[in-house]
Amino acid sequence: MGLFRPYEPGKPADKTASAAPATAGSTGAAPAVSTTDTTPGRPTRKAVPTPTRRQAELDRRQRLNPVRTKKEAKAFERDQRAKVRQKAMVEAESRPEMVLLRDHIDARWNVAEFMLPIMLVVLAVSMFGNTYSPLVLGTMIATWVLLAVVILDLTVMWRSYKKLLAERFPRATPKGLLMMGVNRAMQIRRFRQPPARIKRGSSY
Repeated sequence: MGLFRPYEPGKPADKTASAAPATAGSTGAAPAVSTTDTTPGRPTRKAVPTPTRRQAELDRRQRLNPVRTKKEAKAFERDQRAKVRQKAMVEAESRPEMVLLRDHIDARWNVAEFMLPIMLVVLAVSMFGNTYSPLVLGTMIATWVLLAVVILDLTVMWRSYKKLLAERFPRATPKGLLMMGVNRAMQIRRFRQPPARIKRGSSY
């Protein structure tokens, strides 16, 4: 009928005849092309704009030297002083002569550590008893005797410590350690700081 003509070699194929037929229901419009860029590795837009050089410099200064209110400045200075005191205390407590003094006191029985409980008993007796009663007079005499014994015991403790210090650490000096030793000897063993690390009568 003339609808199709035979293939003739050497001639280009007819574009109209080789085109694919349109699907059923097609209107002939070109398919839509997506405009979303899904190219991998392409940088995305920043959520926050890049700060200026002036703003970056201000942020850096704020990190190095933060601006504080008057209340915050006082709290910061108080914390810094506490840290300095804590560091100085740790350094002082770690000295060999200080460690030896603590061990020397903790290894012996100190009369001074019983003075505080006895003084509380004396105070209670003096409050509820007659001023001139034999009980009150006896407790007062016992208090003075105890005070003399405490002074004698602390003297013995300090002399024995200086002798021990000269044997173990000849270059160390006991200067400034007397009051520390007296304060530790007068404290109840359970409440001493740093806590005792050796038992009574133990070698150190």
